[in-house]
Amino acid sequence: MTARTFTSLDALDIMQALTERTTCPRCGIPGTMRRPVEVNALSRHTRGESDAPLYVCSTCGQDEAMEQAFATLLPVAKWAHPPA
Repeated sequence: MTARTFTSLDALDIMQALTERTTCPRCGIPGTMRRPVEVNALSRHTRGESDAPLYVCSTCGQDEAMEQAFATLLPVAKWAHPPA
């Protein structure tokens, strides 16, 4: 049996396994957001100076980037769980 070297990818896998996951407010899929919330994507709806930060899962962050590029950004009111 060969000894295995512990890598930073192993550490990442362990951290992700131990990290609590929550539901994305945009897509509503449970377990797509990690804690702390800052490791997720910052929504493109909260890029103004006075806007409170609003985070979405990485997949939704990529979707928002493409939607913004084509000027079809999904309104917050149509999110699965819009902020109050």
